[in-house]
Amino acid sequence: MTPHAGTTFGTRVPPQAVRAVCLLTGRASLERLHCFPSFPVYIGCTDADPETDRRADMVFDICRETGFIQLAELMPLNLVYGAYHSEALGPLWQRHHKAFSRFVADFRPREVLEIGGSNAVVAGGVLELLPDCRWIIVEPSPSVPSDGRLRLRRGYFDASFSADAPLDAIVHSHVLEHLYDPVAAIHRMHSLLPEHGRLIFSVPDMRGWLERKLPNTLNFEHTVFLVDAYIERLLAQAGFSILERVPFEDHSLFYAAERTEPKPAVRFDNLYEEHAALFTNFLQHYRESARELNQRIENFPGAVYLFGAHIFSQMYLEMGLRADRIAAILDNSIIKQGKRLYGSALHVASPMMLAGIRRPAVIVRAGAYTGEIVEQIRAIQPGAEIW
Repeated sequence: MTPHAGTTFGTRVPPQAVRAVCLLTGRASLERLHCFPSFPVYIGCTDADPETDRRADMVFDICRETGFIQLAELMPLNLVYGAYHSEALGPLWQRHHKAFSRFVADFRPREVLEIGGSNAVVAGGVLELLPDCRWIIVEPSPSVPSDGRLRLRRGYFDASFSADAPLDAIVHSHVLEHLYDPVAAIHRMHSLLPEHGRLIFSVPDMRGWLERKLPNTLNFEHTVFLVDAYIERLLAQAGFSILERVPFEDHSLFYAAERTEPKPAVRFDNLYEEHAALFTNFLQHYRESARELNQRIENFPGAVYLFGAHIFSQMYLEMGLRADRIAAILDNSIIKQGKRLYGSALHVASPMMLAGIRRPAVIVRAGAYTGEIVEQIRAIQPGAEIW
């Protein structure tokens, strides 16, 4: 099985930076975990010529002292986040946004900075519940305009970020795992808040995601394996006391924390054996799954489609899935339809096209979203085979 078969075009780019030490401890205690050679650096879709796609080795290291997994070579942000490509579609994400908005509103913030607010769906949910709240979003690719209570600042949040208004809360949803230095960022959030200010956020249940073999757990965007044990200690180290922690549907973890005094002597548990085994199982799963799917494709007489114009499909293609036998990528995102999945020659179509295809096969390997996708496909084309 040849890696990235059928997707060998594109040019390699050097890393923006290399992480030489463990982000948790600051010590040179890293060893190589795995390298995905010449992987697409962007997980979205594009109209550009395939030869302009950029690739780089996606290299992960693990800390011998903590088991913390981190991306070793960081790509330039303008390549990784080349355009707006939110994956937060479908019923599960809708439930997440509604539940997280309520979680935030329960703490009654009045002056909020949201990091990475994207399309302002969380802001809108909270502002509907709290009419007197004012909200600032810092986001590199905002997709909504400012209005009376919502103000946008285009850019990235990092250790040098300065607030231009008083705050009593900082909010973010599925952002912490994207930050190139989440440790420094949490310390910066602490410094921006007043005494008893609140840090309220949602993160992926990364341990659960890796257990379920989800490729969106770790990639060029999700550069750190932030499990619950690490998050709790990082918050204490920076000077936050956890007020509440709520799991959401085996998908996310909601945290609310209050600004207190830092505890620099915090020790991290060593989860090396556990995390190394999880990653090994993840790799074996994709190798075996790609091989199994290729055998099905060889024996199937009709058209085969792959659902999801994102990292799920890129991982299968890079692990050797037969791209030359895939008719198209299916995706519900209107902004992706008609474009090409980055790093491949495959174009994106609406799932509605299945209505006119006799006995298609659709590969659906989308983790927590698989059930809702299968239900949608069955409604469009009851005769489809779903793999």
